[in-house]
Order: sequence, then C-alpha cells, then structure tokens
Amino acid sequence: MRPLKFIIFTIVMYTMNACAQDFPTTPETPKTPKVDDMHTEVTSTVSNSTSISNSGSIYKFTSKFQSSKKKGVLDILDNELSDLQTLKKGNQYSWRKVKNGKTVFECELSNTNLKMFVDKSDISYGFANRIKSLGNELRKYISAHKNYRYLASSSSVGEAQTRVDRAKEELQRSLKNLEKVKRNQ
Repeated sequence: MRPLKFIIFTIVMYTMNACAQDFPTTPETPKTPKVDDMHTEVTSTVSNSTSISNSGSIYKFTSKFQSSKKKGVLDILDNELSDLQTLKKGNQYSWRKVKNGKTVFECELSNTNLKMFVDKSDISYGFANRIKSLGNELRKYISAHKNYRYLASSSSVGEAQTRVDRAKEELQRSLKNLEKVKRNQ
C-alpha cells in the first residue's frame, strides 16, 4: 500500500504544479509616432494643427487653431505683411499680391483658420523666403503654449528698419521737391 500512496501523492503534486499560474510578461514600450510636416498640439478640448507644403514652385500653409490665438496671428501677419494691402470683410482678413493679372500670393485669415498660397515661379526669391519665414513664425506661435509671446524675428525687424529708412529718404526728397516747386511759383 505504501507504494500506491506514494504514486498517488506524486501524481497529485505534479498535477498541482502543472496547474500553477506563471508570472505575467512585461508589456513592450509603445513606439513614438513619426512627425513630418504636420504639427499638432492638443489641449483639453481643442486642437491646433498646421500643415506646410513647400515644393519647387508652390508654397502652401494651412492651419486650424483656437479662436483665442486669432489676435496674435493677426498681429504677426500685420507686422510681416505691412507692405501689402489688408482687406477686411466681416471677421475675415485677406492679403494678396497680383503680378501680370495673376494672383501670386494669397493669405486668408478667419476666426480659426489661416491659409497662405505662394506661386514661387512668378515672384522673387526674397519674397518666397520671406513668406517661408513667416510660415515658420506662425507655426511656432500657433503650436506653442497659450502664454507664448510673439517676438518679431531679427530678419523681419531688419527688413522693417530698411523700409523705414527708405521711407525717410523718400520723404526728404519729396520735401526738397516741394520747396523747389514753391520757389519756382
């Protein structure tokens, strides 16, 4: 009988061991997503997204943002596009540059959307770079935390200073011409 008890005991022990639970395996760490030309910031209920497409002949900028950022976006656009006429229709603003009857630059701003288009084949290299820099500044502002303060880039400040200096020179020339005209009368 003893060998029978030993065999039964051994079978019970093997069965219990086979039914015992194993330790759980550690899950893999998730991989970080790839980010290309799409920049997105998600807040509690609202998302800001910006898409930039820059090919050899066309530059496109589209953005959807919180309405609270509109004033800052408008300030940036007014500062950078001061040499273009601003058209306001209701809550929408637009800037255009036309060359030979063809629209080569267009920018439209609404409460929560911004679209820019540049046909680089019909504009100067400098203007194309200026709009590309503007797009980068806008992307930074739109995707930044709500407390971000926009500061004009040094290149745009330099360009503005150059325009101011030219305007002063032209004003001086105009005043001299006015004095000549008054003397000749």
